[in-house]
Formats: sequence, C-alpha cells, structure tokens
Amino acid sequence: MITEQIDLTRRMDERFKAETTWSVAMSYDEPVWYRRLLSALVLVVGDSEIRYFSSTYAVTKGEDTSLVDVVVLTDEIIAYAAFSSDPQAPELQLNVVALARRSLTGFGVAVSDDEDLTISVSYPGFDKTLPLGSSDWPHRETETFNLIECLRQDLVS
Repeated sequence: MITEQIDLTRRMDERFKAETTWSVAMSYDEPVWYRRLLSALVLVVGDSEIRYFSSTYAVTKGEDTSLVDVVVLTDEIIAYAAFSSDPQAPELQLNVVALARRSLTGFGVAVSDDEDLTISVSYPGFDKTLPLGSSDWPHRETETFNLIECLRQDLVS
C-alpha cells in the first residue's frame, strides 16, 4: 500500500513538472503547499491509474499570489483542485474534490484554427475546459484522444 502511494506520488510529481506552467513557476522555489497538494491528490486518487492529467499554475508578478488548477481523471473518478494563495502561506486551506466519472452530464470538443483541441466537460457543480494548460508530457495527445472515448462511454452509461 505504501509502496503504491509513493509510486503514485512520484508519477504525479512527474506529471505536474511536465506541465509547461508548472515547470516555469517551479524553476524558482517549490511552494510550501505543493507536497500537501500531491498528498491530497494521492489520497483521493488512491491506487487508480491516471487516465488524464492537466494543470495550470500562474504566479502573479509583484503580488505574491498564485492561481492553481488541477484535474485528474482515473477509471472511476474525476478529481480537481482550484485555489489561489500567497505562495508562502502555509495555512492554505487546500481541498481536492472527487466526483464519479459516470456523473458526467455533457462534453464538447472544439478545434481552433491552429488545430488545438479543447474538451469541455460538465459534471454536477463542475465545468472545465481541458487541457488547462500546455504540456510537455510525451503522451498528452494519445491521452487526450483516449479521454474523448472515455467521456463518450461515461455519457451513455
């Protein structure tokens, strides 16, 4: 059990660092809340395989605030966290919420003139457009097309 959690934490950390906005922002100092975010996501995701991961991390220059948005899909759930904070504030109330993937109420796909693909998902109390940001993850394209198939199955099940 502990070995699986350590492995999932390592894999999730790799995923965060493959997201373009995270690699830029984390090239400075790791935020004090980062390990708590990883831990919360690992607790919610459990030993499930990550089917889709997207995140964004923006640090506002001169204001010491950051905006964080994370979405993780497994075979059973969609987990997300969205918050803003002072990057040095250890007292941040950090919450990761999980919904049953089967509770999907709708999704849509859009292709831009640049041929960038975006997917809008709707769950009760949760609407997002994915991906949240660009990524250097080598399997992002395959993962995105697999996500569309999963969403189609979720919608009709």
